[in-house]
Amino acid sequence: VLALLLWLIALYTAGIVIAGHVGRLLLDGDAHHRALPLLLGLVILFVLINIPFLGGVVRLMAVVIGFGLITQWLRGIWVERSI
Repeated sequence: VLALLLWLIALYTAGIVIAGHVGRLLLDGDAHHRALPLLLGLVILFVLINIPFLGGVVRLMAVVIGFGLITQWLRGIWVERSI
């Protein structure tokens, strides 16, 4: 049950992470505003996911890339702590 709960949290978080990353890429990483890139990324991701026939592929790619970004972030924390 715990593994399923963690998996569902990771699925939800992966979409948020990729949306934030897309928003930062489009707005050149504006450090003063953290909510604006996330909001822009969420809107873009929402629109792309709701396109018929393409939405499933976009959702799958967002989850896979989001999992990769989360894994890189966790690995970076792990390496910093071990040094």
